[in-house]
Amino acid sequence: MIEYFSPYKDLMDRPWGETLVEFIPRMCGARDATDYALTVSELATRIQDSHVTLASPVLDDYFGTHRPALRVDLVED
Repeated sequence: MIEYFSPYKDLMDRPWGETLVEFIPRMCGARDATDYALTVSELATRIQDSHVTLASPVLDDYFGTHRPALRVDLVED
């Protein structure tokens, strides 16, 4: 998806090809589902796009499903 459809691929701080070379072996070598999901989570941060989301029961088990009751608003720009 990133290779062919990401409009901001050229703005990433590292070439996407280098990122794949780093992460594919890590994903193949994951010890279990949690290790794999955490690797995918880290890969998602490298995309550098605030629209990226991950949904995974494995990540829910690891991080939990409850979030802090917090609201953040922009004040005066």
